[in-house]
Amino acid sequence: MRERIGRWMLIHYSFPSRSKAQRDSATGFQKWLVSNGYRQISSNAAIRFLPNPGATKAEFVRITNASPQIGTVVAVDISDAEYRRGLWLQNGMAVPPDPHPELLTVY
Repeated sequence: MRERIGRWMLIHYSFPSRSKAQRDSATGFQKWLVSNGYRQISSNAAIRFLPNPGATKAEFVRITNASPQIGTVVAVDISDAEYRRGLWLQNGMAVPPDPHPELLTVY
């Protein structure tokens, strides 16, 4: 099977949450991710399929600009084949990874 040309952007983040301002900042980043097409895969991780492999550098810039000034954000660009080779467990049982979204899906 030929590898799809798209890429997956995996984001892991951790922000301090001692003050209301810090919690608001973390929540704002999480909302930014969701509003920009990311799907939450855990409380502090999100993933998005990028159909254009050249878009990853621009996406890194967008993530940098949206990130709060305090805390940690890790953004990893992985191929579709690498994504599919990963281990996906749900309730202790192996499950297939979610497929990437169809490019012509109409919302």
